[in-house]
Amino acid sequence: MHEPQWHLVTPLMEGGSLHALADNLARSGRNDSKDMRQLDIRYRSSFNHLLRSLGRLHAQGYCHDDVKPGNIFVDAPSDNQSSASWRLGDLGNVRQVEHPYHASSLWTHKNGQLPDCRANDALRAVKTYLQFLRQASAGLSETVVASSPFDRALVAAEEPWARLFRRARGVGNQLSVGEVLRRSEGEEGPATSAYSLAMLSQRPRVSSTRSFFLGWLETSDRAATRLLKISASEGRSRLLALTWLFGVPVGGC
Repeated sequence: MHEPQWHLVTPLMEGGSLHALADNLARSGRNDSKDMRQLDIRYRSSFNHLLRSLGRLHAQGYCHDDVKPGNIFVDAPSDNQSSASWRLGDLGNVRQVEHPYHASSLWTHKNGQLPDCRANDALRAVKTYLQFLRQASAGLSETVVASSPFDRALVAAEEPWARLFRRARGVGNQLSVGEVLRRSEGEEGPATSAYSLAMLSQRPRVSSTRSFFLGWLETSDRAATRLLKISASEGRSRLLALTWLFGVPVGGC
């Protein structure tokens, strides 16, 4: 006798999020689970599958607006599962591409997002994949950071995934999921072995003074953490913008 209600039902992803998969891989006794190159070879197809899903969302006129490891879900908990079953979940922040929120100061200034939400989704997707590789290969938790071969490779752009990130970061607001996918499946794919001298010249500049006092390991660690940082959560940005006092600058969808 009650009014009908809508319920969103989704498949059970027993593997949890990418954080859980990375932790499982970090604890695994298998040597290839600690090698960032082997991990990239095993899971790049999953990342590319994720990009295609994100591209379909963009083609329908929407942005996810919250791409991060905690919102990517895996079909099985075993690290033997390297299928393409990574699902983009948590659609609570999905907005139309042209939604005025994306032009507000709360989005660009308080939260550090790219003005074009599609480019922002694409860059966050690349950062998410690299955070996964970093956590899985170095045994890092979500909060504990330690220097690792991954950090040094990222700073020096010595691996295909590092060059993919450099290109994505350099394009900025002109970035698209299609461009990331094209490079990820092509010249910056995991089978690529030749280094790009042009990209190596674009490595992040590290202060010589900091290098002297802190050492290369700590410097590369700090640089990697800074480069892969994903913007603050929307809740934190709203707190910084004092929305509880002044209100949200735009309405809902």
